[in-house]
Amino acid sequence: MEMPFFFSFFSFLKSECMFVSSAEITAFSDRYEEFEKINTEVLGVSIDSVGIALRGLFIIDKEGVIQHSTINNLAIGRSVDETLRTLQALQYVQENPDEVCPAGWKPGEKSMKPDPKDSKEYFASI
Repeated sequence: MEMPFFFSFFSFLKSECMFVSSAEITAFSDRYEEFEKINTEVLGVSIDSVGIALRGLFIIDKEGVIQHSTINNLAIGRSVDETLRTLQALQYVQENPDEVCPAGWKPGEKSMKPDPKDSKEYFASI
């Protein structure tokens, strides 16, 4: 089965951030089926042999292009909800290249046209 997107999240487990990283692994694992439903593979990498490392999250499309990345401070965990929303928005705009997703967009909500004139329809509706 071809995967339209691969979601990769890298968790650098060091003693200084082990609790946050462990909570993230549990949170993403608990919701793995939601990623499967949207044809996304979740990959996790743990590296304990490096010095201080921030935790990165990367959404990579089927062409191997990084479409989204976030880097978190050691003390801040990542949101599964926001990761899913961002992934769904990326999938939507790749399937609908003449549209963009506004801030906070979720599947089923109104998108907009990336044009000053055509975007007026979206802004008139909010």
